[in-house]
This record gives sequence, C-alpha cells and structure tokens, in this order.
Amino acid sequence: MRKFVLVALAAAVPLAFSADAMAANKVTYTLKISPAKKSVSSKKLRTVSINPIIKYANVDSTKTVDPLGSTDLILPKGFKFVTKGFKTCKQSVLAAKTCGRTGLLGAGSASFIAAAGTTTIPANTAPIKGNVPKNGGILNYLSGSNKFFILSNAEKPVQDQRTFPGQLISGSLPTIRIPVYKIVVAGLTISVTKFDAPIGGVVKASTTCPKGGWVSTAKTKFRTTDGNTVVNKVISATAKVKCS
Repeated sequence: MRKFVLVALAAAVPLAFSADAMAANKVTYTLKISPAKKSVSSKKLRTVSINPIIKYANVDSTKTVDPLGSTDLILPKGFKFVTKGFKTCKQSVLAAKTCGRTGLLGAGSASFIAAAGTTTIPANTAPIKGNVPKNGGILNYLSGSNKFFILSNAEKPVQDQRTFPGQLISGSLPTIRIPVYKIVVAGLTISVTKFDAPIGGVVKASTTCPKGGWVSTAKTKFRTTDGNTVVNKVISATAKVKCS
C-alpha cells in the first residue's frame, strides 16, 4: 500500500492558485513554561520545559488556512539554548524506532485538514509506537548543537511517517524555527490547524521574572496569492506567561 504524506507544521502547496486564494489567516499562540517561577539561585539559569500551542485558522470558516511557509517562535529575553552534553538522534524516517528516548525533547500532537474543493476531511495523528507519554503523533528530537527535528506519524485519512528539520537559533532573543516543506498529497491541500508539542531539557530561563511576565512571539509566514502572484505574508501572535 502506498503511503501518502501528512506532516507536522507543514502544508501542501496547491497545484494551482485561484484568484480568491488570498485568505485572511489568523494565529493564536499560547506558551507554557514549567516551572514558571524564579530560581532559588540568583546567579544561575535554570532548566525549563516550554510548550508552544499554536492554532491556525481562517477568519472565513468556509475557507481553509493558507499553506504555511514557516513559524518562528521567539522566546523571551534572558532565555538561552544549552545543548552541550546532550545525546542526539540522527534524523531519519525510522527515528522513533532507532532512537527511542535518546535525544527526545518532548512529545505532543498536531491536527490538520485536507481540502478537496469545498470539502474538508479531518486528518488526525495517532501515537507513534515506543511508549512515549503524551505522544499524540508528534515527537521532537535533538539532532545537533543547534538542530532538532520533528517526527510526525499520521494514520487517518492518509498514512505516513516523516521527519522535518528545525533550528535552535541563539541570540538575545533565542528562536525556535519550525520549517515547512512543499507537499502535495494526492492533489489535496494539507493545512495544519494546531501544533502542541513541548521542548524540554535544552532551554534555560532567566533567574528573574520581568514585570508583567515573559512575552514570546510566534511569527508565521503564509504562502498566499495577490492576483496571480504567490506572496509570503507574515502574521504575528503574542503569548504572555505569568510568573509564579
């Protein structure tokens, strides 16, 4: 049986763009930081787990969200990535079987819709075998000093297992860059509607908590059309995390 592609945070590029494809997309971004409190030490950064929850939609409920180009999760100032000493997993389609928990940063889920004309088909992920808690079809693995990859396992209505590389970009505002590949699935447009998967172990947080809490921004690039021209449109969404 031939397997078709369904990927985390990836969307199909339609075979042709129509004049009304210019969509009004919206992004909702929530970020969980654990633990969300000051460190007992005032001198050392502390390890935290971050869980971005991103929802993509179209303001017109009769239309599907435009194909994504990429999403950058910009973390608050005072955060940094520390991957030295961590085991890594080599990116491959069989990563879940060959790596197990080695390099595992977190497990979560995603949801998609597959559009054929005006008909939408729910596309659900299923757990990847390996007894990983809270695994709803998405696993994040560390693959290098500044690299990770997302492994997506899908079963319905299309079936496939794929890996997609991401970046951990250090700086004053560290950024998690989640890539998107150009995918056509049996002529259908595949659009992600929700991504919910934590990354833990390699993120260090500031010892202090800014007034009002930590602020993070998700910048999503959508591929849309302006007339007959394909353009990239960036939409930003902000998440604020209160400190306890």
